[in-house]
Amino acid sequence: IIGNSTSNFGKKVLLIGAGSLGSYVASELAKNGFNNLTIYDGDDLSNENFMRWYYSGIFNAGKKASRLDLFLELMHPEIQVDAHNEDIDATRLIEEMGSADYIIFTIGTSDTQLRLNRILRENSCKAKVLFVWLEAGGQHSHVLRIDYSIPGCFECLFTDKTGDMVNNQ
Repeated sequence: IIGNSTSNFGKKVLLIGAGSLGSYVASELAKNGFNNLTIYDGDDLSNENFMRWYYSGIFNAGKKASRLDLFLELMHPEIQVDAHNEDIDATRLIEEMGSADYIIFTIGTSDTQLRLNRILRENSCKAKVLFVWLEAGGQHSHVLRIDYSIPGCFECLFTDKTGDMVNNQ
């Protein structure tokens, strides 16, 4: 078992986003004993984001999810990574949420986060859900934990009572 805690061993994490932030989160998950990760990201690792990616210097091209899978399994052969080189859709999210202990969003678009948040809320997600994001310019970071069994969710930060977008800066 890797990491200092055995309590995370065997827990399944669904990581949505393997870019700048997701690559750092994935590394920390592995270091903290999580050994079962499923990763979704349809983007290519490109010159624009190569310098911000945690493992820059090792890979400079390819799909982010599969490159992250390869690196994690090289560094920690005892973990299981299931990489999907595609963006997660509603059907896959509903399927995956049933077996996930944690769902972590590290994607940069609030429209996509809102859409996926609604799917989780409408389907009574039981997993622990974290929305993690960086402010423009990377000066501030945020982590928001959502418990769908109580009122309030990620959407409250971006919509008013009528559902119109607000605070979407």
